[in-house]
Parts: sequence; structure tokens; C-alpha cells
Amino acid sequence: MVSVRTGLLALVAGMAAAASAHAVTPLGGSLDMQTYAFDGMAARSSNADVQTWSATPPGSLGADSISSEPGVVVQNQATAYWSATSGVVGFDETMILSDPTAFGLFGSIITSAPDWTYDFIADHNGAFTMTWSLNGPEGGDFFMHDWQFTNDGAYVGGPTFFEPLAGGTFTMALVAGQTYHLALSNENGGGGIPGGYDRLGTYQWSIAEDAPTVPEPAVWALLLTGFGGLGAVRRRQRRLATI
Repeated sequence: MVSVRTGLLALVAGMAAAASAHAVTPLGGSLDMQTYAFDGMAARSSNADVQTWSATPPGSLGADSISSEPGVVVQNQATAYWSATSGVVGFDETMILSDPTAFGLFGSIITSAPDWTYDFIADHNGAFTMTWSLNGPEGGDFFMHDWQFTNDGAYVGGPTFFEPLAGGTFTMALVAGQTYHLALSNENGGGGIPGGYDRLGTYQWSIAEDAPTVPEPAVWALLLTGFGGLGAVRRRQRRLATI
């Protein structure tokens, strides 16, 4: 027969395991940095640096893309940190025009895929919160777009279109059992900005599990009855031990 002590130890162990569980199950994520350098309004060079992970968050991850043509240099960099329930990603976009008066010189950071992604399953009801800060662009804001936050491709928060200077926080509810495909996507160009531009974006995020629900009075009654039964079993064991 399993002793009361053994049963309680198993209960405590189960509670500890539940407390240490993540609020989500990570599936994967990515960084995708792309750049294009244009001359005469035709793409002459392009580059991409794509980094991906699956199942286990990598901790830190970086990607760096650079494209250049005579008169224009474009660089797109990102550094990200992931845990299952928190992280941050920083973007640094730079375009340099050596001859701003030359016709057709153009740099672009127009991505065919999201710059940052995180896919996971929500194990419990909770909330995803992201705080962002945009700095720049130094030199102007012509054709400046922002990183917009999406889930399954649908906009859910972040800076609005053509708002190059912004900061804020938003929160999205998570439902237990659902799969989420979160992404930060940006289309960004700087044609016509004398000398080019330099622009930074920082996005910090976290996932919090909803607080456990307080048991109803009927549940408390069942718990007390159960512990009372355990106590009765323990007393019976003591009486038998004295016979």
C-alpha cells in the first residue's frame, strides 16, 4: 500500500513540475535580413542572411546583410535573444549614398519574408506583451516603413504605416492550445535622402501565464474531505501498528 507520506511527496513533486513548466511550447523562429542596391531603378545587387532555429530557443542569434553598387551601400543587421517566454530583437538599417544627386541611386530593405519570427503553442491562457522603440532615421524619412507585428499574417500591433519615429507597448491575449506564428515585418527604402540614413529599432517581448484560478468553495470542500480521508487512513495505520 502506498503510504500517505509517499502520496504527499508525489503531490508536491507534481506541483513543483507544474510550477516550473513554460507557459508555451516553442516550435521555432528566424531572422531574415535582406538588402538591395539599385542603379538606374533596376536591381543590380542583392543579399540575404537567414538564420533559423527549431524546438529549442538558441539564446542569441544574429544576421547581417549588405549590398552595394557604385554610389550606394545598404546594410541590414539584426541581433535577437530568445528564451521560451521572453526576448528582444534589435534592428540596425543603414543606407549610404555617396552621390545623392545621381539619378536612380536607391537602397532598399524590402523583405520577401518577415525579419523576425517566433512560432509556439500556448500551454496555458496568458498574454504576449511587446514594447518597442524606434530611433531615426537620421537624414529623413522618405519611403520609411516600420516593423509591424503580425500573427498568421494579420496585423495585431506595433507602429503604424509611415510612422518612422515611434515607441509604445501592446498586449495580445493567448489561448491555451492554440498555435501562434508571430512576426515582425518591415519594408524600408531610402531613395532621395541626401547622404542616406541610419535607423534603429528595438522590440522587447515577454509571455506571462494567467494567474491560477482560485478554487470554488465546492472544490475546497472536496480537497478538505480528501485530506480528512488521508488522515483517517493514517490513524488506522497507527492503531494497527500497536496491535
